[in-house]
Amino acid sequence: MVYLYIVLMFLLSVLPFLTDIPFVFVPFRQRQEPLSDKPLLYFFRAIISYLLFAFLLYFSLNSTNLLFKVLCLFGLLVVLSTPYVMVARFVPRKPPFVRVAEVFAFYFISLSIGFYIERLWTNSALKDWRFYIVTLCVFLVFSSTGFIFKVLMIPKKEPNLKTRKKAL
Repeated sequence: MVYLYIVLMFLLSVLPFLTDIPFVFVPFRQRQEPLSDKPLLYFFRAIISYLLFAFLLYFSLNSTNLLFKVLCLFGLLVVLSTPYVMVARFVPRKPPFVRVAEVFAFYFISLSIGFYIERLWTNSALKDWRFYIVTLCVFLVFSSTGFIFKVLMIPKKEPNLKTRKKAL
């Protein structure tokens, strides 16, 4: 079961780098998003999604009812897919800070799945700050493979030579 969790942790850590689908809201308007009459809309949209994410994550960890845990994890998937529905039409590429926010969001999701697996199969052990630092470092090492693949392995698109000559 530990190896299955490590594979899941690896997949969750590289997911923000392998796709340009946004999984989190940012508290301000991104470059290609349409202008709104209410500039605080972007801020409140992000805060509400972060609070809903934390609420569902907390209850998925602390609930004793299996059905409620599954519903909370399903709710997390809905919260993470909402930015794709609302923002992906306007923003073709994610900015780097969105990818970093997604890495931390997926870190907390992998922690909640790990705690659930631990409660299901063994007795819960006491965890102090060292545990969270080590798991965060392992998660960042796993996500560095996705970063390397995104930045170094995928060739950048060169502008067309004809359009470059016309610009000169």
